[in-house]
Amino acid sequence: MGRVGLVVVAALVMAFVASPAQAQAPAPPGGGSLMEQVVPGNPCPGPAAGPGRFPLSAYTIDYDEGGFTAVSRKAVGTLTEMTFAAARWSVSVGMWLIGWAFSFGFADRLAAPMAAVAGRYRTAFFVPLVGSALLIAAAYGGLQIFRGRLGRGLGEFVLSLAFVALFGTWLLASPRGFLDGSFRLTAQLAGSVSNVALTDPGSGCRAPQGSFAVPRLDAAVAPLTAQIQESFVQKPYELLEWGTPVPDACADPRDTVLAAGPGGDRDTLVAGMNRPGCTALYRFNRDPSTDRLGVAFLVLIAAGILVLSLGLVAGSVVLSQVVAVGLIALMPFAGLAAALPGAGRMLTWYWATALARALTTIVVMSVFLTFLLLASDALLTSTRGDSLLVQMATLNVVAILGISLRHRLARSARRTVTGIGRRLGQAHA
Repeated sequence: MGRVGLVVVAALVMAFVASPAQAQAPAPPGGGSLMEQVVPGNPCPGPAAGPGRFPLSAYTIDYDEGGFTAVSRKAVGTLTEMTFAAARWSVSVGMWLIGWAFSFGFADRLAAPMAAVAGRYRTAFFVPLVGSALLIAAAYGGLQIFRGRLGRGLGEFVLSLAFVALFGTWLLASPRGFLDGSFRLTAQLAGSVSNVALTDPGSGCRAPQGSFAVPRLDAAVAPLTAQIQESFVQKPYELLEWGTPVPDACADPRDTVLAAGPGGDRDTLVAGMNRPGCTALYRFNRDPSTDRLGVAFLVLIAAGILVLSLGLVAGSVVLSQVVAVGLIALMPFAGLAAALPGAGRMLTWYWATALARALTTIVVMSVFLTFLLLASDALLTSTRGDSLLVQMATLNVVAILGISLRHRLARSARRTVTGIGRRLGQAHA
């Protein structure tokens, strides 16, 4: 009975995944794509829920060039800015990769042709052969009843009928709707992880009940890109530009410098920091030391490791989308196998397990990024007061460990889903 229960639960899970497709799958007026459809979102986001207040190009490093003959000051300062500019560019590449991967744009382009393939397979194979598969299921059930296994015989035949109804009248009726619903549910789960962990709605926020629309699927994980900018650009910038996290009393001149962007009279803008309580920050800014250059190189290394890690994450997410879309094309064969009794249903479990693994990988990658960014932020906060080199070295360690953590999390998730699928596949025994 426990194994039969597992089978029933699996069928209900498949129906649950498909249900958003029926409720929300219709495209908006004008023929919008999957990226333009809405997903439930947080109606009361915090400051981290969107892009940073200032563009990445605004985080430039200032210094006092000195006189005409101060060649060493000019060289060190220029190298520091060029190095941090390379780090900014690397982080922007990583942010673009994550935004592109979680926008589901690649899968959106493949969804229509793969859904068409599924429709042709349904017509060519599922519809003509499903009756024969049900006859085999009925014969198998009759044999089990003849052998004195009434419960198993009836259960196998009823289960075959239920699967034929599920695939024939629901999933195969709209393969694109099922795919959109699966991706929408996955994006909602991934976004919920990052929203809850990275977004502070504030004490004044009172989120009402219900679901609220955001314009794109990648908007659900927008806090990830915002936190990437904060951990690997904004905070290192403050350490390189001012020598320490800027206190609230000195925030106005800092924001004035950032709002001006890379242009303007830099010396005059930075001079706004030369006021009581902020003088130490101003003096640090004026001195283009080799320590600042060394820290900039460490930031560049951390950014390079981050881009590698984000590239691996984006690759895993996109590959999972491609696998899921490809499995949609094979859905008619999974539905046909579901009509068979006993071990004949193994193909269906393999198909469902592969789809679950692909969608789970997307959520796990969101969990990994959330943990990596939270760890980076926490360690930078805990090392406040240490030397700049120590703080940036800590950031490098976190980035390096993140690559190993990504692999372990993905492997653990795959093993878990595969184990569940194996137990479901053995339920016929």
